[in-house]
Amino acid sequence: MTTAGHPGPAAPSKESTMKLRTLSLVYSISTLAMAVFVLGAPYKL
Repeated sequence: MTTAGHPGPAAPSKESTMKLRTLSLVYSISTLAMAVFVLGAPYKL
């Protein structure tokens, strides 16, 4: 990985950042939903 000024890695890097952001968002939402379900389950019973 050399920063020689290649225009190649620039475009996929933005796309991968976008993908990573979406993935982290989905992960955080699912984690939050799981936490709410686990914490809220005893109170519903």
